Amino acid sequence: MMAHEDFSEALADEVLTDMANNFFGDRVQLEEHIKLLHKTADMLRLKEGDVNDKAAFLGYLMVTPQAARSLYEAIGLDAEAFPVKGELIENALPDVVPSALTRKGEYVKWVLWAYEALAVACHNYNHGTLTDRPEKGRIQVDDADYRLLESMCILINEEVDRINSRCLPSQILQAAKRFDQATQAKEHFTGGGTYYGDECSLNRDLAFKHIEFSSLNVKKMPELPDVDAVRNSLIKAAKANYVQNKARINDMMNFIRERCRSAAEK
Repeated sequence: MMAHEDFSEALADEVLTDMANNFFGDRVQLEEHIKLLHKTADMLRLKEGDVNDKAAFLGYLMVTPQAARSLYEAIGLDAEAFPVKGELIENALPDVVPSALTRKGEYVKWVLWAYEALAVACHNYNHGTLTDRPEKGRIQVDDADYRLLESMCILINEEVDRINSRCLPSQILQAAKRFDQATQAKEHFTGGGTYYGDECSLNRDLAFKHIEFSSLNVKKMPELPDVDAVRNSLIKAAKANYVQNKARINDMMNFIRERCRSAAEK
């Protein structure tokens, strides 16, 4: 009889340990995935700053907000695609200063360069940073992008549903009670014992909540056309703006050249 009881207790301990490991292991893994999601969102917000810097520099080159809006409209974008103030951002400056035979030609090259830098920054934000390493799938492994964050959020919410429905806390408690002979004997004589249904407050309180994507506070950046696809439109808008603001643009380019020279000497 004693050997039978020892075997029953050992079996009960093994079953309960396995149930507990599955229950808590799944929940810990989900919590780690949620932490990774928020870390990825933090990384993406850093990229948002880079996009805004590039947009601010292009806006600065266009001299006036109206000229910047006209440039975006000329290539089929919303005029308010990048509602940031035009500003000379030092980390948005090129390593090599554009040059041309004429001041107008130089200005056109500045606009083309700034637009391409913005288009690349938007692509990196939305789809991941391209690399030259084919074995990496051309995307940096430790990178963050909007598309990845969306996919992660969907998968985590699916995992939330699976864990919430697969292994309820009440079921673990009921199973533990069934394996506890002392508790079973006591409830048999007293008629007591608590029944935890699937809809009990314990399950509701311990259930994981869905993550609303909007709560991550990241925004989708516009998809900019490749510079070669809109080159003619960009050149036309830049030339028209140069004609209207020639003196201001010449002074601006002189100032930018000086800033580039100073940055290179640091």
